[in-house]
Amino acid sequence: MKLRITIVLLLLMLGVQAQTDLVYKDLNISALCRNFVQWQQYQDTQMALYSNFEALDENGISISRLAFMQKLETGTFVCIADPGQPQQYRLFPMPKDANPGVGAILSELGFNGIRQVQMEGQDFPLLDAVDLSGKRITNESLKGNYVVIKCWYIHCPVCVKEFPEVNALVQEYSNLRKDVVFLSLAEDSPEQLKVFLAKKKLDYLVIPNTKDFMNITLGLNAFPTHFLLDKEGKIIKVVGSVDALKWVLQTYLRS
Repeated sequence: MKLRITIVLLLLMLGVQAQTDLVYKDLNISALCRNFVQWQQYQDTQMALYSNFEALDENGISISRLAFMQKLETGTFVCIADPGQPQQYRLFPMPKDANPGVGAILSELGFNGIRQVQMEGQDFPLLDAVDLSGKRITNESLKGNYVVIKCWYIHCPVCVKEFPEVNALVQEYSNLRKDVVFLSLAEDSPEQLKVFLAKKKLDYLVIPNTKDFMNITLGLNAFPTHFLLDKEGKIIKVVGSVDALKWVLQTYLRS
């Protein structure tokens, strides 16, 4: 008898859970957030927070991308792409039974996204440095070109892993147009970089000893970070991954 009562109670509990799950256009958001692997796959394939998406708050009201990132940083919201309008992202309250990892990652994405969005349209900070070949590079010397900047360091595995892909971008866009400069800022010393780059090829101009510039002046805390500057030295976009960089270059340099 007790077993039968227990089974009935469990079925009732499951029924209540099914009724209270958050569903948006046939997508069960609650179930998605309970399964971290499934949510990560959704995030990777359906969301591009680096793009110029249309941002909607939890009430479906249009807000700025900055406000969207600020809400995301709280860890109390999950973002979902509208199935009918893939570039429209909407916030929903984080389900109470969501995997804690979902909120943690979204909070980090929001934190980084705030800084990235805030930098758009700003002048790139004053730079006066010498690259590994001995060439002096300044903001003024870069004007008249689009500038792709990769911020990295030797002991960053992701930074190094993307070398083949960013090298391919150098080749592609150098052939496509003559007004693009690929520049990298590395925190390591010239001696360390020369030894390292003799084994790992990077087709960017490389400026050494830029740790303070990246961490303090640019305020970076995630690597790699990629910038695209316009011909006047203003920041068009700041992104974190090479896939995001590919989108940026495709969007702004192939128009």
